[in-house]
Amino acid sequence: MLAIFIWLITTVIGCIILYGIIQAAINHSVIHSSSVEISTSNSKLQRQQEMLVREVEQLKDLHIEQNRLLRELVQLHQQKDLS
Repeated sequence: MLAIFIWLITTVIGCIILYGIIQAAINHSVIHSSSVEISTSNSKLQRQQEMLVREVEQLKDLHIEQNRLLRELVQLHQQKDLS
């Protein structure tokens, strides 16, 4: 009975130590720094995408306004020709 208890205690301690070693290796690995870099790049790309969407909307509005002004000019020109 005592042997099983000692085996159980040493197994638990061994697992805790192994977990600590693996966790430290992951935190100081290239994978961790790559993950942080990817997250940062993703944030930048999302901001750039939002800016581009706003710019496209502004361009659409500008295009609509230009079309409206061109229609007015054409109408004025046609009226002038009819007179």
